[in-house]
Formats: sequence, structure tokens, C-alpha cells
Amino acid sequence: MIVQVPGFDSFRELFDSDPYFSAMMIAVRAGEKLKFVLVDGFLFPGNQLCVPDSSLRLQIIKEIHGEGHVGRDRTLQLVKASYFWPTIRKEVEKYVEICRICQLSKGKATNAGLYMPLPIPTQPWTDLSMDFVLGLPRTQRGFDSIYVVVDRFSKMVHFIPCKKTTDAVKAAQLFFREVYRLHGLPTSIVSDRDTRFLSHFWRSLWKMVNTRLDFSSAYHPQTDGQTEVVNRALGDLLRFSAKCDLFTGEWIPDPSGPVYSNESCLAIEGHQNCMRNGRPDSGYLYWRWNPRDCELPKFDPEKFLDSMRNKSWAFVGDSISRNHVQSLLCILSQVDQAVEVYHDEEYRSKRWHFPSHNFTLSVVWTPFLLRADIFEDINGVSSSEIQLHLDKLDTKWTEQYNNFDYMVIAGGKWFLKTAVYHENDTIQGCHNCHGKNLTILGFEYAYSKALQLVLNFVTSSEHNAFVFLGTTTPDHFENGEWFSGGTCNRTVPFKEGEVGMRDVDTAMRDIELEEFEKAAATPG
Repeated sequence: MIVQVPGFDSFRELFDSDPYFSAMMIAVRAGEKLKFVLVDGFLFPGNQLCVPDSSLRLQIIKEIHGEGHVGRDRTLQLVKASYFWPTIRKEVEKYVEICRICQLSKGKATNAGLYMPLPIPTQPWTDLSMDFVLGLPRTQRGFDSIYVVVDRFSKMVHFIPCKKTTDAVKAAQLFFREVYRLHGLPTSIVSDRDTRFLSHFWRSLWKMVNTRLDFSSAYHPQTDGQTEVVNRALGDLLRFSAKCDLFTGEWIPDPSGPVYSNESCLAIEGHQNCMRNGRPDSGYLYWRWNPRDCELPKFDPEKFLDSMRNKSWAFVGDSISRNHVQSLLCILSQVDQAVEVYHDEEYRSKRWHFPSHNFTLSVVWTPFLLRADIFEDINGVSSSEIQLHLDKLDTKWTEQYNNFDYMVIAGGKWFLKTAVYHENDTIQGCHNCHGKNLTILGFEYAYSKALQLVLNFVTSSEHNAFVFLGTTTPDHFENGEWFSGGTCNRTVPFKEGEVGMRDVDTAMRDIELEEFEKAAATPG
């Protein structure tokens, strides 16, 4: 029998040098430890794999705990289900105790007063407690709060989505719709002194149906019990299950610096080499983005390549997409050097192959995502207006679509250029073409058309690619365009409030949201 444990072959020889397992190995080979089995150099007590003293122990705990950031006991249970080593409990407890995400998500206890127990209910749904959990991330339907109703007898809970602006009238409607129709009228309700529960309407309503209302206070904090426990558990659950908002945060200093430099990465072209071209400072490199409510680990090139084995990834769009690919190449080169296997005549569209992982990375230059006749040279000098076909996608990327497992599609800024718009092979109008006898349609019209075509193509395709649709790309430089005197002399990142969206960026953002929402609402 041959045992193959992917990624674990490296520690096979560590058993004989491990202080605990070395003696165990001798005993097993001598037939003394019958509860342990030695198979192809690996040691098993039942169905568990023994792990000798190495960094792999921490990696195992990190991977299992990171699946859902469950508590100490559950993490220990999951680790022990598949692995064994003598200090497993101690190491799991230590890791969970210092887990940053768990610390950020952990509910805070508030000592508002002594717990004052209520009379014990004798049957379900006669004695209730209720509260509101406010300030949650807004859902697609506009809800940002949860109305919590707890049956104190059975501990059953109704979580009713609502809005922070929900008043006493709406709260009553929600109660009768979601609770009363299922369980009937309660004899008592306990709550905190929320203005909704103190309102004349709320008090009068329950007085008419002979339901007693109890309110907590600093002196008599009854609701610090059942409902508060439920609220805390709900808060932890929502924080764990909610998607991290990567786009809300701040730039913070990072002493470790970047993983590559102008000297170490061959993908940086000559005109992009800031240091070699005379930039004197390097402090702007020592920053990292820090999301406000979650931990963003550093990009792991080895893990990325392992997950992309036998896969293909493409960045589709303008020169910003090309910059993203260059950065990714620089990071991945720490693990494996890519081989360029294709480029177009102008070296704008390229493809690289990573032999060790059979991973393909492509950049497809198509700034409009549509079919476009562009009369610009590599320096941005134009000899004629762009001819843009608003009803035809660019075959540069659509004909390759089925070859890609992952795609990042983005554009935007090129739609601001002077262009003549075609539909059904007929000129319909133009943008920024003063002096011509054509209808001025504006870039908004063309950008909407482009996004409609792209989203329809992606959603109707039988090829199941994972597609990221990016918002409009940023400028290369500040204080101007890349061909007209823009500067690149910023030494520190922007802070919140230091920069706002220009009118044109806001317009593009609104178009993107509108078209995406329409596509998401379309059946199929």
C-alpha cells in the first residue's frame, strides 16, 4: 500500500527527529504500539495523521480555523478529526486567542447592571422579548437593521429584516405579519426603552389587547438577559458571514515594503522605471491598504499559483489592465518565471505561460470592449476620429472568451475621446465632435451601450467563466493626462476626504451601477 498525502511529503523524514514521535516510531516498528499504524513512512492513530513538530502544524490550524473562524472548541474538534500531535490543544488555543479576525468580530460585553430574572414562562409564545439590531450593511432590498423577537419559553427567535427608520407603526405591522399570524397574541413583552416601544401608539396598541409591557432600565435591566444574548450571537454570526468590504478602509504604513522592486522585476518597462528615470524617494512604496472591518492578508504568490494550476486568467481592457498584469507578473515571478508565448504587432496584447503550474496569464488590449477603428499611434497622437461600433463587441476578446477560466473586464476612460458612433453600419452621432454635422450623443450613450452588450454576452454564454466587471479605470497621473503634462510626484496616499469623484467619474459610476442592476434583475 502506498500513501500519498499531497503537500505532506516534505515532513516524512521529520518523524525520526521529533522528540515525541521518534520514540513512537521505534515502538511501532518493534510492534509495541498497536494503536498506531505506520504506512509508507506516515504514522496514523486510527484515521488521524500524526504531524511532527514543524511549521505545518500552524498551517493546518490556520487553514481549518480560517474556513469560518469558529471558536476554540470547534476548531480543536475539526483539527483533531484529521490530525494528531501531543500539544494540539495548546497550539489551537493559542492561535484562536490571538486570531485578529476573531478579535475584531468578537462581541463586546457591557456591564449595564445586574441581571434581573423574569418570571419563568409556562408555555410557548406567551412571554416574548424584543429588540432591534441597527447599523448593519445595507442589503440589495434596502434593509439595514433586524427586528429580533424571542420566545422566552422555547428560545425560538424570529429575525425580521427592517430599516433603521422603522417606526412604532411599522414595527407593529411587522410583528402582526411575522409573529402574530404564526403564534397568536402574547401575554407579556419585555423590551428596552427604545423610542418605538415608548411611543403612545405602541403602548395603546398592546393595552387594547391586554398584553403587559415591561421595560428595562439601568436599575432594572431585564433585557440584559435573553434578547441581549441573542443579539450578541446574531452580531457575531453576521460579522462572520458578511462579505468583507475591501473598499472601505485606509492606507497605513507598511515597513515590510513591496515584494518586488524596479530592479527585481523584468516586467517593468523602461519608461515605467521610476528609480532608474530619476525619482529620488521611495517612501511611497511602504504603504498598504487596510480594510476597516476585516483583515486583508498579503498576496501569496505560491498559494495563488497552486490554486491556478491548469487554469487561464485574462485582463481585458485598456492600459490600466496592462499595468495590473505587469504587477501580477512581478509578484508571481517570486515563485516562477513566466514565459511570453504571444504578443500582437504593437505589443499591447500579450500572453504568458507558467510552466511549473501550467497557468496562462493574458492581457487583451481593447479599450472600448467594442469594435473600434482607432487612428492613434503608440504616443497617443491621433490622425482621425475614432470610429466606434456600438452594436458590435470586439472579437479580440470575445473569440478567446471560452479559453479563459477567470477574467477581469474593465474600461471607461477611452469613451471620453472624440469618436463617431455607428449602429447597424450607419453613423448615428458622435461625442466631442464639434464642427461636424452630426448628432451629439455624448459618451454616456456609448458607455451604456457597451456595458449592455458586455453583460448580455457574459450572462448568456454557455461558458462558465468567473468574470470580474471592474468600474471605470483611474487616470495614470494627477493634474493632467499622461500625454499632456500630468504629474506623478505624490509621496503619500490620499486620506479620506482629500479627493472626490469628478463629474465624469460620477456619471460613469452611475451608468455602471444602473446597467449592472438591470443585468442582475434579468432572468436567466
